[in-house]
Amino acid sequence: MDKTSLVLADLSGADISEVKMKDVNTSRWVIESIKCTHIFRDDKRIDYAEGEFEKAHTQIERLAEMIINAPLSDLTYYTGYIIQECVNEEYGEGSLVLKTQTALSNDSTKFEFMSFQDGEKLDEIIAKMSEIEKKTNHIYKETIAKQETKDIITVTEKIPLGPLPIGISTIAVKNVLIERFNRMDPLLQRIIVAVQSCF
Repeated sequence: MDKTSLVLADLSGADISEVKMKDVNTSRWVIESIKCTHIFRDDKRIDYAEGEFEKAHTQIERLAEMIINAPLSDLTYYTGYIIQECVNEEYGEGSLVLKTQTALSNDSTKFEFMSFQDGEKLDEIIAKMSEIEKKTNHIYKETIAKQETKDIITVTEKIPLGPLPIGISTIAVKNVLIERFNRMDPLLQRIIVAVQSCF
């Protein structure tokens, strides 16, 4: 199973003994009552007693919070989605999922994200989220100070998004993405650039 995606896979009751696991994305997988006596990782055999594999590899949902100094709106919703997508692009699909947004006051919104990562990866994500929170709040503060409105349009010829997936590098698709970016609210354009600069 080298470089396999098992995101959301339901392996309940399966027997995966003797499987070679290397660079496998197991975000949000379900492994209830899974059977496994041993696996191979990096050419090393790892043995498990009955029920031990499930206990060791069941992912626990962890919450990461962030407060943005902006009112709950469609802009804050898209900000949360941009953050989720940028983190997932860096750390793998399912690393961060936007769970809720809550208005704390007329000018602040709390974001709750779920993460199924653990250990060092989770620590990295939380550190990045702190950096993202600071940069995002700075942009919102600047925007409010300048009284920017949707009437101001920023136009670009190059979209500041990551590379397109393999096989989707056609000029037509890139032009559509650039056109959409150009029509996007300037605040969201700046949020995309700021969040991506954290990686």
